Amino acid sequence: MRQRPIVKFRPGLEPLEKKQLMSVRGLAAPSAALRPSARAAALRQARAEAAAGNVVDASGNPADQTQAAAADPTPGDQTQTSPQSPRFLVSRITNPTPINHVLTPPFAQVAVQSIPPIPGQTYNVYAVSMRNSTRLTFDANSGFNVKFSGQTKEHSYPILTGDQKWLPNQVMVFYVLTKSYYPARPMVSGGFEFDLAGSRGIAIGGPSAIFLRIKYDPAKLPSMLDWITVHGPGAYGHRTGIADTSIWQFTRVP
Repeated sequence: MRQRPIVKFRPGLEPLEKKQLMSVRGLAAPSAALRPSARAAALRQARAEAAAGNVVDASGNPADQTQAAAADPTPGDQTQTSPQSPRFLVSRITNPTPINHVLTPPFAQVAVQSIPPIPGQTYNVYAVSMRNSTRLTFDANSGFNVKFSGQTKEHSYPILTGDQKWLPNQVMVFYVLTKSYYPARPMVSGGFEFDLAGSRGIAIGGPSAIFLRIKYDPAKLPSMLDWITVHGPGAYGHRTGIADTSIWQFTRVP
C-alpha cells in the first residue's frame, strides 16, 4: 500500500506590533518653552499678582479659587461651630425583642386629621404605634411633626405640644378616623409621614392598622384606641406569627 504524503499546515502568523521603549524624558514645564528673558518676566508678574492677593498658578495664569482653598492647609475660624442635629430612621419592627414589641397602655395619642369626627357616627380606625427607640427625650421644641399621605404641608401637625415629652422606649399611637375602608393613598406606599427634626420617614400601616366600625364617643375613644393597639388585628397576628404591619419605631442614625 502506497504511503500518503504528510502535509504540514503552517499558517502565516501575523507579526506583533513593534514595541517602543517608554521615554524617560519628562514633560517640559509650561514655562520651559519661553526664552530666559520672557520666563523671568512671567515669574516676576506671578510674584507681583501673588503679593496683590490674586491666586495664580506656576505659569502666571489665574488659578481655580476652589482648588486654592482646598490646597490651603490653614484652618478656618475655629470660633464658628455648626453642630449637626441628630438624624433618625423610621422603620417597621420586623425583628421583635423583649423590649421593642411590648405594648403597655395607656399610650399618648395623636389624631392626624383636620376634620373632627362627629359623635355617634360610625368610623373605621387607621392607626400605627411608634416607639422612641433612642436614648433621647424629646419635647415641643424638638421639631417633630406628622401628616397623613395626601395632606399638604399646611396639614402637618406637631407631635408634642405644651409640656409633653417623648421618653425613651415610650410608645405613641397615631390615628385617623375615616369612612374609607383603607384611607392611605397610594395603598402600597401611603401612611403617616413623619418629620423628625428634618429626618423624614413614612409609617405604612398596612392591613394590621385597620379596625372596622366603631361608634365614635370622645370620652371612650382613648381607652378604645389603647385596646385596639394591644388586642387589635395587628397585635393578634403578631402573637400568631403573622407580620404586624402597624408596629413601628424610630432609631437614631449613627
